[in-house]
Amino acid sequence: ESRSVGVYVSLLPIAIGVVLASTTEVSFEVYGVLAATFSAVMKVMQNIYTKRVMNRENFSFFEIHFWSGVAALLVIAPIQVLRLLTVDNASNVSSSQEVQDVDSDALVIHPLVLLVVCSFLQYASSLSSYMVLSLVTHLTFTITNTMKRLVIIVSGILYFGQAFELLNIAGVLMAVGGVFLYNTATA
Repeated sequence: ESRSVGVYVSLLPIAIGVVLASTTEVSFEVYGVLAATFSAVMKVMQNIYTKRVMNRENFSFFEIHFWSGVAALLVIAPIQVLRLLTVDNASNVSSSQEVQDVDSDALVIHPLVLLVVCSFLQYASSLSSYMVLSLVTHLTFTITNTMKRLVIIVSGILYFGQAFELLNIAGVLMAVGGVFLYNTATA
């Protein structure tokens, strides 16, 4: 897919804005940055491939979601089995007992319940992503995900009580302005 120069130019303030919005905490681990970058690149590649499969192979987003889940299970299941066979279960029991002893009045939710809720929310998120991806171009979908990241950054700043610095505010405004430029360039 080729785009106009205006579309490519509109992507710069979005990318730079997200970087500036997240600069409140500049301490980081190199491995963490590399893992996050790899994850983002893989997600973009997955979205591109998914869109192509939906258009060329005539798969529905339900079928793609199912086969993605099967592939994920095939990758994760052996790793989880290996982890369960090698982890010392006695240390896990004592650490969970210590947590319960610290605050006996706290609401304790069984990890299996948390896993089921998390799985359901991830399923709903993935399904809605595939539904949206079937309706819009890949680039529009990626920009929407970028704005989602921006909302997560701002929410994190608010939740953890960090002060909004001028650089954060400038980044948010620049990213939102870039989205308006993108919408204008694609109209």
